[in-house]
Amino acid sequence: PVAAREVVRRAGFDPGTKRSSLQAEDWMKIHDAFADLIKEIEEGGTPTLYVEMRDFAAYTLTGAQGERFESTNQLIRE
Repeated sequence: PVAAREVVRRAGFDPGTKRSSLQAEDWMKIHDAFADLIKEIEEGGTPTLYVEMRDFAAYTLTGAQGERFESTNQLIRE
């Protein structure tokens, strides 16, 4: 899922990283990245359309280029 890959990227890992290779401190980084993503969404996020991915998200995806909107409603309408 897009959100899971985003959390892993925000934690500083490649989405292809194997779970078995992660140490306890790595899981804390993932936990913190997840908490930050949830906070961003709760604060209104940044609704963004990712044309190349044929997807949209209520938050900014690390390393992806997208068109930002003021609200999810605006993103859907336009």
